[in-house]
Amino acid sequence: TSSAVTISEGSIVVNDGTFADGDGDAVAITADIGVIMQNNSIGTWQWSYDSTDDVLLTEVTVTATDSHGETSLTRFSLTVNNVAPTATIGNNGPVNEGSSVTISIGSATDVSIDDLTAGLRYSFALDEMELVAGYADADVDTSFETAFADNGSFTVFGRVFDKDGG
Repeated sequence: TSSAVTISEGSIVVNDGTFADGDGDAVAITADIGVIMQNNSIGTWQWSYDSTDDVLLTEVTVTATDSHGETSLTRFSLTVNNVAPTATIGNNGPVNEGSSVTISIGSATDVSIDDLTAGLRYSFALDEMELVAGYADADVDTSFETAFADNGSFTVFGRVFDKDGG
């Protein structure tokens, strides 16, 4: 049994261990989160957890209970790291100088179902330092319109946020 498991959200993590009962009683294995599979013939258990969102740090408890109600606990820590959303950025250019150009973020997605349900947010700026810092300040609009007074190539910055700041 690992004392700590760490994965990225959107992944399945596994931990395993062994069990035995000195009296030969039947043993039931349970966990407070995740799914337990047990193999009574060889005395092993396997725990798995499908991470739909990040978990900064939590303790998982696996409990072995025999037919007389005697219990034994195994604990380990679980950390599920946030994964930043991904997207593409594009524009409707080229345009004539002084004309409006629309910059848009498309194909935005996140491995976390919980983050997608909460909704992704967006930030655009002409200077990287002007991008908003977090989800609460970002916008639901996936596009930004601006005009450039002179001809040339210009850099526009865009960022996608999930509810966890990724």
